[in-house]
Amino acid sequence: MTRSLLILFLSISSLFAGENLANRYYVSDVLLKAFGDKGHDIVYDNIMKNGQIFGGSCDFYEQVRVGEKEYANPEDRNCLKGKQEYGYKDRNEYSKFRESLILQSCNALIKCPECYRHFLDRIAKAESPVQSILSQFFWNDRVITELLPQYQKVYDRYFFKSKKVKMTVLSACIDPRWQKI
Repeated sequence: MTRSLLILFLSISSLFAGENLANRYYVSDVLLKAFGDKGHDIVYDNIMKNGQIFGGSCDFYEQVRVGEKEYANPEDRNCLKGKQEYGYKDRNEYSKFRESLILQSCNALIKCPECYRHFLDRIAKAESPVQSILSQFFWNDRVITELLPQYQKVYDRYFFKSKKVKMTVLSACIDPRWQKI
């Protein structure tokens, strides 16, 4: 199954060459909302520190210090690698490296027990687990409705519910369509 997910991932992702995708701030916000704050280090290391890949410039004029190493604005919005980050694009295009970082992040977040528990708690009371999983990543109901049959097939492919949910979460998480602007 992992092989078929990878094939699906590569075939879908190749459609996004040249398209603008969401920047590191949006991607990290979606992942942290879905998987919770326990995934902060994973998202920070894979997404936030890679502004040149994901885009999302910082504003070094907004780095107001309230202490020696304490800032008034959220730490994740600072220029993490220095002033050159203010020159990053607001959005960035698809790249294999970007998608490998997304895949790495999604795998790590699902393997993190606290993160995955947070995700499961968010979808626990849903009538349709597949629709609820998709709504954690996709904000547009029309897109969710269009994708529902495809993801329902992924969900139905497995016998055990835990495997059904986990593979559907992974499939949705690595799908670059939720990052499309």
